Amino acid sequence: MRMYLDINQDGIIRDVKFKTFGCGAAVATSSMATELVKGKTVQEALLVTNKAVCEALDGLPPVKVHCSLLAEEAIHAALWDYAEKNGIVIEGLEKPVNDISEKEEDVSESY
Repeated sequence: MRMYLDINQDGIIRDVKFKTFGCGAAVATSSMATELVKGKTVQEALLVTNKAVCEALDGLPPVKVHCSLLAEEAIHAALWDYAEKNGIVIEGLEKPVNDISEKEEDVSESY
């Protein structure tokens, strides 16, 4: 799941596009996430959670809830990319992981 943001100089998300490979729930959560962030500020978009995506879709089957988490992570990754390219810091935004093994490395280093 990838998300592409068009953000104006005032930090307002003017347009959002996504590319998703997966099941219908993955496509639906991607689409809903774009609707939830469009027109919002960067800071407001950061507050969109997987729970908000699920609620906006009137729920998901339990085995598909992880798709909403992917949508939240895609928003955060797109915001991170925007911040990196523009040399800004978005308060509360953490660097996204590209691979689950990156999280495992962080955990092992803390011991």
